[in-house]
Amino acid sequence: MIFEKTAVDLITPFTDTNEINFDKLTELVNFQIEKGIGAIICGSINGEFPTLTDDERLEVISHVLKVAKRRVPVIAATGSNDTRQTIQLSFKARRLGVDAILVITPYLNQCTNKGLVNHYKMIATSVKAPIIIHNDKARTGIDIDVETLKELSKIKRVKGFLDYTKDINRLNSLVREFIAEKPEVLGDEELIIDDYGNVEIKQRKNINENDVYDFSIYTGNDDMIVSASAMGISGVVSTLANIDPEAVVDIANLIDEGKIDMARKRQLTHLPLINALNTEISPIPIKAALNMMGKDVGDLRLPLTTLTPDNAVILEKELAQQKYVVEIDESSVEY
Repeated sequence: MIFEKTAVDLITPFTDTNEINFDKLTELVNFQIEKGIGAIICGSINGEFPTLTDDERLEVISHVLKVAKRRVPVIAATGSNDTRQTIQLSFKARRLGVDAILVITPYLNQCTNKGLVNHYKMIATSVKAPIIIHNDKARTGIDIDVETLKELSKIKRVKGFLDYTKDINRLNSLVREFIAEKPEVLGDEELIIDDYGNVEIKQRKNINENDVYDFSIYTGNDDMIVSASAMGISGVVSTLANIDPEAVVDIANLIDEGKIDMARKRQLTHLPLINALNTEISPIPIKAALNMMGKDVGDLRLPLTTLTPDNAVILEKELAQQKYVVEIDESSVEY
């Protein structure tokens, strides 16, 4: 398993001139590790990867690795809607020393299931790194179904599936198919790639007797940690952890200890804040929250813009309610 129970989808801090703030990034990484987070994911959705150049993405990855010093797994988000670009970035990230790569499904140029499988096969064949598939239909327009995931999970280096679904029935299906009932494990594959990008298996080596099934299901929803964990998923990739990693870790540990009622109460305490962090597309609210807390993580890069005044009031009230900020007079606040 690449990581257990908790990971943070870490934001990318910027300076006043909208350049990456590496000093602040150091502070954020150390904060996460000191508070017990299980893994750090850098350069993903909260990390604003669509507005980072490939060089900047690699700079962020390199810096996080340097600061983390192997204290926790570091997972680099390297996906794009171009298979070749994803392979190149993934190869460089792995060479830097990441523990795994997080690869979002292609977007804009939406592909068929065949194209999707070939996309991940090409990456797995080209880069010797564990892969977590990032499935987020709202952002990509692609939603990997269970049957396609069955095929993807047989690719040796595909080790996990991060899903942002809020559908309990779908989560049940995922757990049943990939956790409760473990599919066949396949060995390495030698692939033939024709001029049209089609991939065919030429030869499959014999499976090493030491190969074991190792496939994890993760949720990306902070409001579903308890319910999803109770079903048997492996962990959560959290946005809330940017604010309070200790709370997310505590919820996960309580579940692991069988104290479900205590975990449920802890999650419900944070639910209004979690909802406030979802009033606009991430990472707009989470960056606003960190700035309200005095973390000075900078602005967003266009086309993302600052949180609207109405939503800012909602967010600040919830932060104050849970003692993350001191409540102040709304009339004196400028957004």
